[in-house]
Amino acid sequence: MSHTPRQAGVPQAIGKPRLGAPGQVIDAELLRDSWTLDVLAWAQHGVMAKKIDLHGAHAPLPPVILPDDGQGRTVALDLLAALQALRSRPRAFSQMAGRYAPLVIGAQDGARVLAIELWHLDGEVEEREKWTKLAEQLATYLRAEVTLRTPADARRLLREAQARGLPEALQVRNPIAWALAEVGK
Repeated sequence: MSHTPRQAGVPQAIGKPRLGAPGQVIDAELLRDSWTLDVLAWAQHGVMAKKIDLHGAHAPLPPVILPDDGQGRTVALDLLAALQALRSRPRAFSQMAGRYAPLVIGAQDGARVLAIELWHLDGEVEEREKWTKLAEQLATYLRAEVTLRTPADARRLLREAQARGLPEALQVRNPIAWALAEVGK
């Protein structure tokens, strides 16, 4: 297998083979959503995740997890779309809560508060009242902080991050961070 050296200024994620089985291509929207959450994690908390799951809403856990945000919290940035996909299933609430079970245990073991941010990145949230109520139920059940984030929140944070300047380590692994930095030059 040949390997071509990375060109200066081009994120490592560009040109990598797609994840999954050979011949299987991950949807570009899933990649974009995961990379966006990665930038939002840094913009919101000033911390980079060690690793992100590029499967987006299809990932078994939230795509971006910050084990320590510097304030005694474990923060999980998840896509509302992941919960929307579980909503029509039997025992939907237990499956939604089960998505976060490993994080609840990890946060408890580390004596940290678990904070879950549910991001809706496109358009308006349909049935916002139901999702707000679900967020409250999850917060009570998981003993965690659960917040809904909107596309307006994402746009604001991305503008602020771009104005501050994105760290090179984030630009190297994340095409969205790289593009924001390039546009800002």
